[in-house]
Amino acid sequence: MVTSAKDFCFCTLALGSKYRGLAKELAVGLELHFPGTILLVYTDQPQDLSDRHNIIAVKHRQQGIRYCYNDKRFVIGEALSKYHSVIWVDADTKIVAGIPSDIQWSPGITSGNFLPIFEHSRNKKVPKRLELITKLGTKLGVETENVKYVHEDLFIITRDGGKEQEFIQQWGIIAKYFELNGVHQGEGNSIGLAASKVGWSVNSHNYEIVKKALQHTYASREKDSRKFWDKLKDPKAISEKIQRQLSYYYRLNLARLLTLRNFDFYYR
Repeated sequence: MVTSAKDFCFCTLALGSKYRGLAKELAVGLELHFPGTILLVYTDQPQDLSDRHNIIAVKHRQQGIRYCYNDKRFVIGEALSKYHSVIWVDADTKIVAGIPSDIQWSPGITSGNFLPIFEHSRNKKVPKRLELITKLGTKLGVETENVKYVHEDLFIITRDGGKEQEFIQQWGIIAKYFELNGVHQGEGNSIGLAASKVGWSVNSHNYEIVKKALQHTYASREKDSRKFWDKLKDPKAISEKIQRQLSYYYRLNLARLLTLRNFDFYYR
């Protein structure tokens, strides 16, 4: 079974003022090229997005221990409860064109930007990642040589008889395993492993059509141009830094406590 583009939404995370601003820009492009289509956003300040009629903003507090990368599973999970297909895009993406109204996606996960998990450049450079991936393959009962690393900035999830919610659940378990073992980046590993666990093969049907309509700006790679001493003079910047540190330790200790319920999985 395939799904029509008439029953889909876009979704993203927008934590912090910079990404809330980018989400607004994303919504402007969405309205221009996909009129009537919703952008579901998980954000720390929903009221900041209330002036965009094509955004549904949901309050969200970061759950990832150090970074929010794996938090995207929460907004994707909610989107799948409302729509048959969900297009995940990073907030720092611009929509530059539309897509055919009759486009269809296959059940499961669609991405044209994937490769064998052991061949991803960052994994090859970090032996610890390779070790954890191998251990997870054993724990999950999947053949890791068949697992794909799914690039995280754009992919599509389509309902598959309930497997999509199992996928979200497995993604969460796998992500926590990585984080508690000191690996906080590369959520494409968690996505690929979770997909294999639920029996999905990553397909690329109609992916390029969607990709050509979008332009990823990689705003996260832009550095703050302010000098060190200027930052020290900014009370807001200092407060935000302290809050980030406190939040990090809170999430870390909370995760450690919660894993006592599943001690064997995380520490065996």
